[in-house]
Amino acid sequence: MAHSGDYAPYQHTDNEGHLIGLDVELALLITARMGCDLKVIMLPPKRAQKMLSEGKIDLMAAASITPERQQYAHFSPPYRGETSVMFIRRADVTELAHLSLTDMLQRGLRFTTGLGGWYGQEWQDAKHLLKEQQLALTNSTHGQIRMLLMERADIAIVDRYVGFYHARNLGYSGHISEHPQVLSDDPAHFMISKASMTQGQVEAFNLAVQWLVETEVYKETLKKYLSQ
Repeated sequence: MAHSGDYAPYQHTDNEGHLIGLDVELALLITARMGCDLKVIMLPPKRAQKMLSEGKIDLMAAASITPERQQYAHFSPPYRGETSVMFIRRADVTELAHLSLTDMLQRGLRFTTGLGGWYGQEWQDAKHLLKEQQLALTNSTHGQIRMLLMERADIAIVDRYVGFYHARNLGYSGHISEHPQVLSDDPAHFMISKASMTQGQVEAFNLAVQWLVETEVYKETLKKYLSQ
């Protein structure tokens, strides 16, 4: 399974460099239910998607369903939620909170998002309004929040829990605010490679996901990572 390395609290590293996070714990519970081992490999999301399409890896977590991805991947049942929001500096709330995504794009405000991520149809439809150098793409969600705090970007489009996690770890949780316009509030799925996984393996994985989300250990695991 691919691991981005910088998508805390879902996928990140501990002080010793181990690949950890909510998605890893849930994937381990699912594969244990199947009687399988799980190997987790750090890969940037765009490269991971290419390797998944080629059958060089079997799984990716934290995936939204898109027609392009359905060409090379099966999707598991939902295993958690994922909400893409726009973070702004708290000092800019009065100026920006009443503006829409389109308003902010047209005013030339600077955005930062992740490479290879899906941030909802509204963002997808509005990206054509971006001007040159108005968007900074990065593999680092930590870096996105730092850019916002350092005033190198005006809006960071990040998962709600990811953004607050990094701001808290940087000691600046009180310096960012969530813009009222939510870009997406969708279920997250595992992507399963069509090139490497048999139909029987896909069905077994999906049954294990359905089993997991009904258990108490699932609820406790979510609480451990996502409680504010």
